[in-house]
Amino acid sequence: MKKSLIIGAGILVVLGLGAMGGNKDHGQSHPKEESSKKVSSSSIQTVVKKSNITVSNFDKIVLGSNGTSKSDVEKMFDKQPASTSQSQLNETSVELCTWHGVEGQGVTSFVTVQYQNGRAVGKSISGLKNPSKVSLNQYNNIPGNESETALIKLLGNPEGKSYANIGGVQSTTLTYKGNGGIGSNAVVTITNGNVVSKSQIDLK
Repeated sequence: MKKSLIIGAGILVVLGLGAMGGNKDHGQSHPKEESSKKVSSSSIQTVVKKSNITVSNFDKIVLGSNGTSKSDVEKMFDKQPASTSQSQLNETSVELCTWHGVEGQGVTSFVTVQYQNGRAVGKSISGLKNPSKVSLNQYNNIPGNESETALIKLLGNPEGKSYANIGGVQSTTLTYKGNGGIGSNAVVTITNGNVVSKSQIDLK
């Protein structure tokens, strides 16, 4: 979660010129005193640059063997990832990059993008603002053939979303806050338009 803060200080100084000469009239202000009276107070202007790490840009990332390249993702976000991890599996290089602070979302929000051979095959976003809280009754009544759109219409906005497209298999995982105690949640995974798994912790 990071914002660039540019602070500019604009200082307007107006100098008053006192009368010069040998006049020693006590009613005349000293030039230095007159000048100090006319100095305006400093004004400090704060300019906040909006982050390019947004839900909109996250949605633009294409997944798959011809998915968005790593360089294009970094250009889109206009920022290097906060953390990275790499691994090698046979001839496939795998990299996971994380950015913190999604514009307009929660303070703990972040985005991760997974690459295979430099192309995005997975992405996730977490800490979304104003998530819905799921009850046990809602969880138990999740149909088996729900699309992402239908599931969100049924349960409300998730706290996090994760997508993958590996080997032509597309999957979506939605994470919800639960209505129970701390850590209560529900997780639903959809593959090719069908709910293939779901799990919950402490729903009521």
